[in-house]
Amino acid sequence: MTSEIRADLNMWFKILSDWNGVSYISKKPALESCEIIATCAASFGFGGYYFNTKQWFQSSWPENLQLPNDESLSICFQELYPILVATLLFRESWKGKTILFLCDNSAVTY
Repeated sequence: MTSEIRADLNMWFKILSDWNGVSYISKKPALESCEIIATCAASFGFGGYYFNTKQWFQSSWPENLQLPNDESLSICFQELYPILVATLLFRESWKGKTILFLCDNSAVTY
């Protein structure tokens, strides 16, 4: 057994011996029990819709993130930004709930 495998097993032994049995990652949440938020980004702005509460937000890009003909800001960042905004806006109502984000960017979803 290599030292790397031994170190990995020791880490898991430590984590599992201290684990209180609570998991924040469910196996497969039922769609009905999820808080569902859809977000999208485009060159002119971004937005999101919170299905459970029928609340929405939209905005043009902040001055420091404006993208006129500037492709230096990655599409992954652009798609992740409204997810961050949704989290800041709605996080208080999400405590103890499963959150499902709908995003059309595969890199962000992974």
